[in-house]
Amino acid sequence: MIYLKVGKLDQAIKDADKAVELKPDDLRALEFRANTHAFNGDVKAALADLNKVVAANSQYIAAHSDRAFVYCLMGGYDKALADANQAISLIHTAKFFNKIDDNSYGNRARAYFGLGNYKAALSDADEVVKDFPKNCRGYDMRAQIYRKLGKNDLAKQDEATAKQLREDPKLLWIEKQTYAQIKARIKT
Repeated sequence: MIYLKVGKLDQAIKDADKAVELKPDDLRALEFRANTHAFNGDVKAALADLNKVVAANSQYIAAHSDRAFVYCLMGGYDKALADANQAISLIHTAKFFNKIDDNSYGNRARAYFGLGNYKAALSDADEVVKDFPKNCRGYDMRAQIYRKLGKNDLAKQDEATAKQLREDPKLLWIEKQTYAQIKARIKT
């Protein structure tokens, strides 16, 4: 995950593959490998790993959230919405949950956006910006929603914030990645 967070995708994939090879039943290793594949544009491999995780443990919050992200990348917004809703439902019933690594609201916002429900997308995008103020994807997403809603001044503000975040040398590569950049890496 560290290699992924700093943008060393080739090394991240090698290590993720090795982790799964060493312990094939480790759901966390499968989830990490799925994330690595998703950010590298191999959505089929990411989806295959996440399907295994969800099949093994339907209560695995991050797997539902991550699978929602992958479905969004694939244009499967209905499936993405179902998985994001499941992740959020599990979050609300969990006794302990570390929200730092989760972006279920962002994935649900992207699904709502893809389905044309901009009001619901905006509500979730606001949550993302509140929860992850240093991640440019939330601002990029919210700017797109504002544009669809005709709120161009607010869109410009969020675009400026996202641009400033991408230029911050202290932030990790993964925090600077836009949804469009990730989607552009999808392999056919």
